[in-house]
Amino acid sequence: MNHTAQVALVGGSQDASHFRNHLERHGVGVCTHNPKIPLRVPQKATHIVVLRNGCSHKLFDQAQEVAKRRGLQLTAVWQSWAKAEPLLRQHGLLSEPGPQKEEAVRVFPPKVAPKAPQPKDRLLAELQAKVVGLEASLDDTKKKLGEAEEMLIERDDEVIKMSEQLAELCKHFRALEARVRESTIDPLVELSLRERAEMFTETLVTLREEHGDWSDAKTKEVAARKAGFGSYGTAYRASRVFRDGSQGLCDRVSSGNLSINAAYRQMILQPAHFDPRGQ
Repeated sequence: MNHTAQVALVGGSQDASHFRNHLERHGVGVCTHNPKIPLRVPQKATHIVVLRNGCSHKLFDQAQEVAKRRGLQLTAVWQSWAKAEPLLRQHGLLSEPGPQKEEAVRVFPPKVAPKAPQPKDRLLAELQAKVVGLEASLDDTKKKLGEAEEMLIERDDEVIKMSEQLAELCKHFRALEARVRESTIDPLVELSLRERAEMFTETLVTLREEHGDWSDAKTKEVAARKAGFGSYGTAYRASRVFRDGSQGLCDRVSSGNLSINAAYRQMILQPAHFDPRGQ
């Protein structure tokens, strides 16, 4: 049989031969069945059908990711063919009507002349009436379950879309937060690095006098930012380099040929660059 549609079954029980046979009777081929992780979808697959019975959330997420990446149609159904067939037909996977089951015709005996009712016959009639009522109730329940299943699938799609939108909003918020933080730091481009280092030392003394109730960590951080440094550690190393470093080391930092952190390490590790001048 030349199948125009090739389906990759995902989830369900280990033996999905019953579901596979129904698809093949409708001219739909089944190229693979992945009841558990890892998910493998052949390149010739044109559709992905997820059998929700026993399908884990991780396996379902992987199937959605593959379908989205490769542009495949994904349909989630229950493994029961009676429930799955209408949804598969609605999504265009089944183009021809399947074999129709002949409905059982209930034949009632002709009416005869009334006779004295027997207890056994009366009980049988009551039982038959209850069976008819239960069958009608069962059909109505199946119909409602099918409608509820379709609603749940639609809700799942809505939740996935909302999650993607929320992730995008978080991304924009983090970018905006970073720009706001950068805008609060005054670069002080008109001052040299040496002047900013001296400004940090003076500001630190002033803040400790004016804001004695502040914590030491807050005082250091505010002083560093007022002097145009991104952190207290950078400001402290710059002040140490220009205070205790050799003239050659300070000149290299001022000209931009050597970073503050690298100059600080050289000053600490190499005594030749350590020249306290009591500035």
